Amino acid sequence: MFDRECSNALRNLSLPTTAADPGIALKEHIESSGCYWLFILDNCDQPRSEFDVPKYFPNSNTATVLITTRLDYFTSSGETVHVDKMELNEGLDLLFTQAGLSKEVTAAEDISKRAINIVEDLGRLALTIDICGSYIRYIGDSTLEKYIAQRGSGRWRTFRAALGNAPLHARSVDYPNSVLIT
Repeated sequence: MFDRECSNALRNLSLPTTAADPGIALKEHIESSGCYWLFILDNCDQPRSEFDVPKYFPNSNTATVLITTRLDYFTSSGETVHVDKMELNEGLDLLFTQAGLSKEVTAAEDISKRAINIVEDLGRLALTIDICGSYIRYIGDSTLEKYIAQRGSGRWRTFRAALGNAPLHARSVDYPNSVLIT
């Protein structure tokens, strides 16, 4: 996937895409361009033994690298910012927004209790709440009852049914359940 994304970036820059290692070709272009770059590596969660990401970091004072990951081995590569779980009210707001539920609907006590259970069950993790809310909107579940009934049959089977085979699972250091990776 990384090679494909680097090839796409080279193509968008009107550069040759035939390099044996598109990541190195992109790195060399960034280093020689003299332009300021923001190089974003999102969901960079493969162990270093499988994928040596730092070898693709541009050696240039005009490039900034931003990495999102759950792995600790990048902490020596620069500044780190730990992102905590969402506050409950933030998680509820995100769930309701993504689910397309109005303030009137979410004010009902039974729906609020269901929503709190959903947000807590998802560990107050933004990505899972976001996807869950989108799924709730997709199935047209304004009371959250349908989602909760499906959730009882297997949390990730519910998401997989809606999203196909795209999701993968990983373990977060401080969250005991599987985490969905997009």
